Amino acid sequence: MTERMRDSLQAFYRHRREAQEDHRQRRIYEIERRFPQLRDLRFAMKKAQLRAALASSDEDSAAALEALHRVEQAWEAACKTAAVSSHYDQIEAVCSICADSGVSRSGEDCSCQVEARVAVIESSNLSLADPDADFSKYDLSLFNDEERNQALQRLQTAREYTRSLEAAFCRANEADQRRRAQEKLGLGFLFMGEAGTGKSYLASCIASELRRRGVFALFLNALDFFFRVQDYRRSKIYQPSPERFEAIEDAYDEIFESELLILDDIGAEDELFKGQVDFLLYVLNRRQASRLPSILITNLDARQIYERYTERIQSRLFGDFNVLIFESADLRFRSKS
Repeated sequence: MTERMRDSLQAFYRHRREAQEDHRQRRIYEIERRFPQLRDLRFAMKKAQLRAALASSDEDSAAALEALHRVEQAWEAACKTAAVSSHYDQIEAVCSICADSGVSRSGEDCSCQVEARVAVIESSNLSLADPDADFSKYDLSLFNDEERNQALQRLQTAREYTRSLEAAFCRANEADQRRRAQEKLGLGFLFMGEAGTGKSYLASCIASELRRRGVFALFLNALDFFFRVQDYRRSKIYQPSPERFEAIEDAYDEIFESELLILDDIGAEDELFKGQVDFLLYVLNRRQASRLPSILITNLDARQIYERYTERIQSRLFGDFNVLIFESADLRFRSKS
């Protein structure tokens, strides 16, 4: 789990506990406004509990415990008469397993963390190439007979990859799961093919499914990626307001901390960013060190990649990433016909 996700989850559970405490206080007020005798008995029970805890001798302790027992019986009877739970003054946790802490009594991540992660990711308002992307909408009928088998294989590969990433990031034994997932699938994928062959849509399907399952998948166009880098570097020189700098720094950190990074349109960088292309290698190296996978999407073919990028980037792309080739006519025209 990344540091940013951990901080966000802690804030999520803290807000949940605060909300449940507010509910408790309102519940106590409403019930005791109607039944003031319950308030008197609740205070009496607290005093009796304190006397029992502070009793200095066995004799005093026995007497204090006897007094506490009588008050508790009176409390139970009064609650029954008022038709309210005798636990109305206690916090009702949303999750009974972890008491809204995110961690079970055995010290493992609680199963409710998946729901929490989804809520955190949804609140981040992350973009996608296609906001409606979904594996169930991946239309194989757009491909001709010759292309369809390969398209089906790509779809199956993407679904399997998604399941492996969910296992890596949404289970308690995440380091083990992540290592096994990366051993199986490498550092990620390079999607190659001409424009309109479904690369960005399939990557959006992966990101969308992962987000629904509580995995932080960041989808960026190459220009957005380099703008984030440029904004961060400039902020170190021009010193914007603290609020602006925090937003710039957060956007920059997401590149390194997202559990899956998807960079679309690699190779379409503006001339403005040509001198910063090697920074891509720095990003991939840092993510590799953190065992965080990436998907790179490009319209370039192998020859164009060799012409455009340095030998080190070429080696990383073709040596460490699984390459998926997308071959078909432009699907955007077929979908309209």
